[in-house]
Amino acid sequence: MWKAISETEAEKEEIPRNILPSSKIDEIPYESFAEFYKTFNPKSEQDKSLIAVYWLNKKLGKEKVTPKDVSNLLREASIPLPSDIARDMRILSGAKKAYLIKLSKTTKGKSPEYKISITGENYINSRLQKEKKV
Repeated sequence: MWKAISETEAEKEEIPRNILPSSKIDEIPYESFAEFYKTFNPKSEQDKSLIAVYWLNKKLGKEKVTPKDVSNLLREASIPLPSDIARDMRILSGAKKAYLIKLSKTTKGKSPEYKISITGENYINSRLQKEKKV
């Protein structure tokens, strides 16, 4: 069983903050989102939203991503938009998939913000490996 420890205790014991390494910007070899999208070959509308969040987080360094950010990125790359990006992102952050982490609640006039989870990173990386083998 895990026990919570304070930040100073973690520093004293030299416990790593990130158990699994996060993807680095340089590790994404694609120069454009359109190229990355084509390589990923999304099978669903949710995958479109997921890889857009991944690109915005990991390649462009945007820590908090909204459905509008996803829409803008897809539109700029001339990729047909999913029917409901906000719904897709909500589903992707739910317990069943947990590919995204919801960072803020929906408030009047403001969209929720998300970031990619380790589970989401692993899913994308495994899909990319499969696509490279094909």
